[in-house]
Order: sequence, then structure tokens, then C-alpha cells
Amino acid sequence: MLDFTYHYKEAKIIVLENNYRSHQYILDTASELIKNNNERLINKINALEKKLIAKSSFEDPESPKFYSAYNEIDEQNYVCENIKNLLSKGIKINEIALIVRQNKEVEVWSEFLKSQGIEVESKQKTNILNSDIIHLALDYLLLIANPYADDRKFIDLLLSSFIDIENIDVITLTRYLNTKNYVRKDKIALFDIIKNESLLQEIELGSREKIRVFNQKLLEFKSYLSQKTFIAFFEYFLQESQLLDYLDMYGTFNDLQDVFTLFNKIKDFSASNPYLSLETFLHKMDLYKTYRFPILRENLKTSRS
Repeated sequence: MLDFTYHYKEAKIIVLENNYRSHQYILDTASELIKNNNERLINKINALEKKLIAKSSFEDPESPKFYSAYNEIDEQNYVCENIKNLLSKGIKINEIALIVRQNKEVEVWSEFLKSQGIEVESKQKTNILNSDIIHLALDYLLLIANPYADDRKFIDLLLSSFIDIENIDVITLTRYLNTKNYVRKDKIALFDIIKNESLLQEIELGSREKIRVFNQKLLEFKSYLSQKTFIAFFEYFLQESQLLDYLDMYGTFNDLQDVFTLFNKIKDFSASNPYLSLETFLHKMDLYKTYRFPILRENLKTSRS
């Protein structure tokens, strides 16, 4: 905009001042706050003024109040107590709004308010493909399909609390792998070490038995997958990997909903393609991510036919 005024000095500037969304109190308070920003256009372009005028009729509200919290906990407590106070005065829950600066704060506040017994309805639709637990599940499935697919994801999976391998052991494995590959022309993969009992004996690891069990579980999943439909395999995967038990102990309600949503998505895929394979499913997930096509979280209370 500044560049435009520089190149077209004779252009007429028209300022839109009428506001139809907010009370004048809100507009004046916002203006008072933002005037501290030296980078505003009105400070860069001569004769430009931007005072918004409320044009809609509102019931006369209280003027906005500022509260400077000491920390995040103080902020949460302040907001929570104010909401409870409004509810105690008979204000309906659907007349109370909490506005946050960034989308990622919506989930944090939603979880907090729910924990305080306050009902929440979020306008934000959450994409489960951004969920850490879905990343973990998809990485696990990728390694079942092909343990050689991605050493970086293999390492991340081992480092996760879900697999429960000592971090120092994962670091030791990674260092051993890098050392071996530094002098070899025919590179080896992490799975080559994991599945080799003699190599594991050679490396001093405190979690050697857990690593052996994890490798055995990968092979069992791969074997089961070759005998069953993908949807039957995924049910087996959820049960035998103990992912749901893990979420019950360490996850959040949103994590459960994300896994539930993923399962329903697999059902939808399988309904249109009974021969759906794990590889095809993972390819679909890659396409969703590449083209930023979201899979929106479903509510566990949603009934499905």
C-alpha cells in the first residue's frame, strides 16, 4: 500500500470509516490501543486518518476493561471466574464469547474451560492431520508397510513415549548407524540393526529387550496385514499396539476423537474400495497433506449409520 502511494501520488485516497460490527466503545478502545503502533499507515501517509464510527445500534454496554495478568495461569483463572460470574447472573452460555489471537489457542482454552466444567463450542474446525497422535499412528503404519521407508520417522517413533525406548538407547543406535554408514558404500538402515540380534548384542543398550519386542510386533503386524482387509487390520492394530490404552492414560479427549475420526475415514475409504491396501491409504494421506485438504475432527457423540 505504501508502494502504491509512492508510484501513484495523484491517486485519490478514500477511507472507509463506517463500521457495522462493533459498538463505539470497542472501536475507541481498539484505536486507543493500536495508536501505539508506529508502523500504522496513518503515520506513513500524509493526511490519512482512520477513526472508525459505529453505525449499528447496540444496547449500551459496559465499557471494555483491561486486565494485565501476571502469567498464563492467572489469565486462565481470571477468564474462568468472570465466565462463572456471568453465568451466576443468569447470562446464557451461548451469549459469552472468548476471542483469542491465534487459532492454536482455541484448543488450549477449550480444554481448560471444559476441565472447569464450562461448556465450550469452538468455531474452529480442527484438522486431525496436524495432530501429534495421528502423526505417530501414520508413522507407525508407514513402518509396518515398509520398515526401510524413512529412518528419520523410525527414530522419532522410537523416541516417542508410546514405544517407551530409553532416549539414550535411541541416540546410541543412531550414532552406531551413522558410524557404520560413514565408512560403507552400501548403506544400512536402522531396521537392519533392529532386526539383527547379533548387532544388538554388540551395542550396549538398556532397552534391548523392548527393541526386540518392538521389532517382533512390526513383523506380526505385517504378517496379519497380508491376511486381512485393511479395515480389519486397523482394528487389530489399535488393539494390539495398545494405542487406545496409551491415550486413555496419557492422551487427551481430543486425541481419542482424532483416532476415532481417522478410523471413520478408513471406513469411508473401505466402503468405496473394499480392496484398499495400507500403501494406498498412506498415499491418500500424503495427498491430503500435500494439497492441504483437511480431515476435520468428528465429535465422539456423533452417531454414524
